[in-house]
Amino acid sequence: DRSGHGTQVAAIAAGTNIGVAPQTELLVVKIGSDTASKLPTTLGLILGIDYAIRTGIEMNRPISINLSYGNNYGSHKGDSLLENYINDVSRFAICSISTGTGNDAINRRHQRVILGNTSYRMIDLLVSDYVASFNLQLWKNYNDRFDIVIIAPNGDIILTLSESQNIGTGSYRNTFVKGIYGTPNPYNRNQEIFVSFQGQKNYIDKGQWKVLIHPKQIVSGVIDAYLPIRASLTGNVEFLNPTEFGTLTIPATAEGLITVAAYDQNVDDFAYFSGRGYTANDRIKPDLAAPGVDIYTAYPGNDYSFASGTSMAVPFVSGSACLLMQWGIVNGNDPFLYGEKLKASLIRGAKRIKSAREYPNIYIGWGTLCVENSIR
Repeated sequence: DRSGHGTQVAAIAAGTNIGVAPQTELLVVKIGSDTASKLPTTLGLILGIDYAIRTGIEMNRPISINLSYGNNYGSHKGDSLLENYINDVSRFAICSISTGTGNDAINRRHQRVILGNTSYRMIDLLVSDYVASFNLQLWKNYNDRFDIVIIAPNGDIILTLSESQNIGTGSYRNTFVKGIYGTPNPYNRNQEIFVSFQGQKNYIDKGQWKVLIHPKQIVSGVIDAYLPIRASLTGNVEFLNPTEFGTLTIPATAEGLITVAAYDQNVDDFAYFSGRGYTANDRIKPDLAAPGVDIYTAYPGNDYSFASGTSMAVPFVSGSACLLMQWGIVNGNDPFLYGEKLKASLIRGAKRIKSAREYPNIYIGWGTLCVENSIR
């Protein structure tokens, strides 16, 4: 593992000396990535999960799948292609699937806009130096009708999109812009407007780009705008007026898995970077939190290191799922302790922290991981 990320995660879940479930057998799956960001593709994730699920069925053994990964592509209502797949396949096997909330809580990647029938709204994007490309997603109710206008830093109108003109292109100096005004699809009734920005020779022109939203007929009026996760970009792009909640990554908004936030176990408080709930349709996510700040774990080269992030919180839960399934299924104490029942047990056993008075909440869901309290 050249980056060290997979080694760190695997060691927390099942490392011989420091792992949560050290006797667990590992099934390590390398999945495909695109050439630009080196991050996995949706198809790669689906094929990797499919392989793991099929292997568990063929071996007739419980399997805990650790997804220490997330992106921002989807409506954040749990209905993306990947999340629909996870929801379906999680019921096929004796399994538990865990993922993190992402690390973009304070990185200004989400903005919610409430639109009325009479006045336009503006979304401002701050583009820094050395940004090669990025995309903007606007997710809306199909009943709402409005046009959008892309405005360059100098005030020029670059692109206009509407349902009647659903594909358009434009350029400004060194920046090429393409927009698609989408429609619902067979697995998602929400409507997406997708705008891509690409540097034609090297980088996108920096400055304050604007998206003007012009209403025509508004019923719902809720628009959720998302930028790619910070780790996938060169340079930085952010919303000038971000929304602090709803910063979960995908597939964390899927119902069929355990969504894990990170908390700072050293001070018993929220981790400032951990993605926050709820989903865009107000379902309770995250489910719970696990340690995610300065975690001592293994590193390539026969070494150890400290690591932080929700990626490090997830293996505490995926390893704990192994322990619970061993106790319940392998040892015969509860043959049905997997899937939603296992999730319910972890939620019921979750502990509360002093800094949060109301539960569930957008920071750590129902509380922090406690396996001891999760066994009846």
